[in-house]
Amino acid sequence: MGYVVEVDKTNWTRQRIRNAFLNWHRLEETVWTFNYATANELTKGQYQHAKSFFYRLSKLSESQLNLVSYLYYYSLPSEKPTVKDAAKHFGIKESKIKSNLDTIYFVLRSPCLEPSYQLAAEK
Repeated sequence: MGYVVEVDKTNWTRQRIRNAFLNWHRLEETVWTFNYATANELTKGQYQHAKSFFYRLSKLSESQLNLVSYLYYYSLPSEKPTVKDAAKHFGIKESKIKSNLDTIYFVLRSPCLEPSYQLAAEK
């Protein structure tokens, strides 16, 4: 029997979203290795947090997901690219990267936004 998790749809702070991005690999591992039979309340909470993070990521457009994965999905801290690196990689201005990140944080803050509202915020 699988563990049914209720996705946390509360508003997250920008810092909580950033921390989730910085722990992306750990959150992936939590989802892949979760075992309901041996889980305690702590591991169930970690699983819920991880599933909530990935649920929120599913609300991003492909271009938004490409940007956050470029900036946050890396193997070593020494490999972490900067906004300047992202601007060069995507061929757009740093100010546009920062603007896109603000929109991404806004969208991830509350996963209950309607898609049309999200697209309006992206423009």
